[in-house]
Parts: sequence; C-alpha cells; structure tokens
Amino acid sequence: MELIKEPIEIGMDCAIIADALVRCGGAELIKTEDRYTLNECEKIVMEILCADCDKEFEELDMKFKKMNKQRDIHIKKNIENTLKENENGILFIGADHDIILNEINVIYLYDKKQLAEETNSLINELGL
Repeated sequence: MELIKEPIEIGMDCAIIADALVRCGGAELIKTEDRYTLNECEKIVMEILCADCDKEFEELDMKFKKMNKQRDIHIKKNIENTLKENENGILFIGADHDIILNEINVIYLYDKKQLAEETNSLINELGL
C-alpha cells in the first residue's frame, strides 16, 4: 500500500497546484501524454508486480523502459510543439522519465540518482 500511497499524494498535490495556476494565474493546461503508451506502461507495471521469476521480471523491466522511452519522446514533442518562445511551462512527471528539451531549462525536484538508489533498496526489501 505504501508504494501506491506516495504517488497518489504527490499527484493530488500536483493537481491542486495546476488547478490554482489555471484559476488564479491564467495558466493553460495542455495534455502531453499519449494515452496508448501510458496504458501500456501501466499494464507492464501490473505484469512486473506479478512476475514469477527474475528472468520474467528483467524482460518486463526492459519492455517497460522501452515503452517509457516512447512516452518521453511523445511528451517532448508535445512540449516543443506547444510551448512558444519566452513562454513558461511546468511539467509534473515522475522522476523515472528523461525529458531533455532543446533550449528549455529543466529543473528537477528530486535527485534522480538518489531516487533510483532508494527505489532499488525498497524493491530489495520487498523481495521483488
């Protein structure tokens, strides 16, 4: 349950911030995700949670990383095609993504290396 609780809380915080920016700051919400790749990633995560052996886990993990990369490419293209010169944007996204944008300054709220270490530690604790 802890694995699900934190992302939901973070997602709720992001939704509250986004709502305030729209209502009070005149911001515009723009969809960056591709529903198909998002759904596929969610399916793979469910399969990973049910994986019976290390080999199956590794194969699913590779599949997830490949699909997640496709998500990142789609998100990047949407941002680059939407955000105009001298406009500001905020992207709420999980730390496992790697969105590199040309001529756009990206500020990460988490240290990606530290987050990866903590995630691996939790996976080992749970025996996944």
